[in-house]
Amino acid sequence: MEKTYELCRPKHPLDLKAHVVIAGYGTARTSVSFLRKYHWECLIVDEGQALKNDKSELFEELCTLKVQHRIILTGTPLQNNIRELFNIMQYPSPCPKVANADSLIHLNSTLKNLNRNMKN
Repeated sequence: MEKTYELCRPKHPLDLKAHVVIAGYGTARTSVSFLRKYHWECLIVDEGQALKNDKSELFEELCTLKVQHRIILTGTPLQNNIRELFNIMQYPSPCPKVANADSLIHLNSTLKNLNRNMKN
């Protein structure tokens, strides 16, 4: 209802009335099909640690939006977890992902083993 009357011009449903749209995660999730209709200049995600899981519905849905620039804001320290770091850094780059966290973890393990072998 609010999408029709508050965000869009009545006779031009693809013409937004606003230059900026602020939405919480819940709204973004339930309105992703509406948000996909537009090409966005910038998407700023606050509490970016919510994107640490690339299998989450939120991560996948936000990746489907047509966005020129993606920015993540977070004040939460990352754990020593390569997968979380990779996912948070991967989100701003164009989706779909060109690599995955599992391949990064495997590469890290291989490099650690090579490093150990060179020291012995």
